[in-house]
Amino acid sequence: MPDIIPKDKLEHLIVGALVAALGIAIAVVAQAAWPSFYKAHPWFLAAILAGAMVGAAKEGEDRLDNLLMHARGEAPIHGVEWLDFLATMAGSVAVALAALAVGIV
Repeated sequence: MPDIIPKDKLEHLIVGALVAALGIAIAVVAQAAWPSFYKAHPWFLAAILAGAMVGAAKEGEDRLDNLLMHARGEAPIHGVEWLDFLATMAGSVAVALAALAVGIV
């Protein structure tokens, strides 16, 4: 039976979710420390952008690693895919939406 979500995409989704959760935790601390500075929706967007940055960085690192391997005469081992980036983003969007729904951000 085929996987509903391929393992690689699931790993990207989980990393995106963890990054968004970390971003929200930082936002909650910032809200407590600087209440006049804090606004809910910029932190919601920051959580999503954190997932985008991590997804782009991971795919960029995979691409660079493949180029270096190719230069050494080795076969590249990493897939570099838009779907990996989107899976990472999906994890961060899911956590950001959940946090918004329960009133955390």
